[in-house]
Amino acid sequence: MVEINDELIDYLQNLMRVKLSDAERDKTKDDLKKILGYVSLLSDAPTDDTDKFAWGNEDSFRADLPQVSFERADILHNAPRKSDEYFKAPQTIES
Repeated sequence: MVEINDELIDYLQNLMRVKLSDAERDKTKDDLKKILGYVSLLSDAPTDDTDKFAWGNEDSFRADLPQVSFERADILHNAPRKSDEYFKAPQTIES
């Protein structure tokens, strides 16, 4: 398990770009210890009798087959900006 110490709190404080008071640092350390303690409990949960695909079966994805699509004119009909057969979007990369 990760050691929750002042170095880690300093590292996290730097990542978050915040300055924690001494009281906030202590509370953060306690909170992180509680969170990691709970996560470690989950890793001890018995999963031997659990089906790896309990959430669904392996054949839950449809085949990727070509299908009839919408007509281009119908799709572009309500576009706020268009050019010939394409949507027009604001430029995002300067050239």
